[in-house]
Amino acid sequence: LLAAISNAGRTILVLKGACLTHIAYDDPALRPMYDLDLLAPADEADAVHALLRSIGYRHVELRVPVVRPLHHLHPLGREDGVSVEVHHALAPMHSPFLKDLASLWARAVRTPTGDFDLPHPATDDVLVHLCVHAACNHELQVPLLAICDVDALVAATGDAMPWTRLVETSNASG
Repeated sequence: LLAAISNAGRTILVLKGACLTHIAYDDPALRPMYDLDLLAPADEADAVHALLRSIGYRHVELRVPVVRPLHHLHPLGREDGVSVEVHHALAPMHSPFLKDLASLWARAVRTPTGDFDLPHPATDDVLVHLCVHAACNHELQVPLLAICDVDALVAATGDAMPWTRLVETSNASG
């Protein structure tokens, strides 16, 4: 999937589970995933979505009706059960948080994962995203997995977490 997106000249960052399996968990099997979350630049999100449809992904039925404007395009899936959400923002449109995506893209990193380098937000941006996702998307009624993700990321990062930048970024985004 990442190769197809890259070969098409598109840019994405891998979010949440697919990112955390490589930067926070010692064993990817410890982090279950229910879908793949990808962040595309807002002006490329439709093109990435179309690319996924061209390689066999189709619209999936939503479990609950959408009441508010989403921060991602309609989920896509394959017959094998793999589903993908192409995000154009990190939080729902009604959220006042995580609006400075230019800075997030500038801080993005690539983590070697064997056959490819995984593009993802910097660790402090991942942590802020996890917290905002829990607060804005789930109104803090999160599964244990969300808490384990925060714990695993902080434990794996330790002193390497840029805490000062995390505080500055958090304060700047409200």
